[in-house]
Amino acid sequence: MLKRFGKSDKLVYICFSAGMPERRHRSPKNMEFSDDSQILEALKNGDESAFEQLFKRFYPRLRCYAIRFMKDDDLTRDLIQDCFVRLWEKRALLASISLSSLLFTMVRNACLNHLKHRSIVEKHQLSYLASIRGQEQLYNVDFDMDAD
Repeated sequence: MLKRFGKSDKLVYICFSAGMPERRHRSPKNMEFSDDSQILEALKNGDESAFEQLFKRFYPRLRCYAIRFMKDDDLTRDLIQDCFVRLWEKRALLASISLSSLLFTMVRNACLNHLKHRSIVEKHQLSYLASIRGQEQLYNVDFDMDAD
């Protein structure tokens, strides 16, 4: 199942196919969860409306937080979406914790892991280019330059 969250101009899709229990609980549409413990309990029971409310509550703040690390809006959205998917998949393992702290930590770690991975890839690309001799080196350098 594919769920759509967000405003019409800024949509985020989250796939609920992996790890979805056969029996799902759904709260009434107008039910508002007053605190994290209620949302946490509802998440553990597989309540999609609790997850949707959690997403709508934290997504804008998480996006502003992550964009400071990444500077790329599309990548930021992907990383945040991955964090929410992991949260949904591992919802049964959640203990009595602050969902805000958990989500911000997950997003920060995802951003830092991505930046670390990108720096390792760039480092290996530069060492490879340094080891190439002659015209091949110039050919590779031309393609690695930005079109700016």
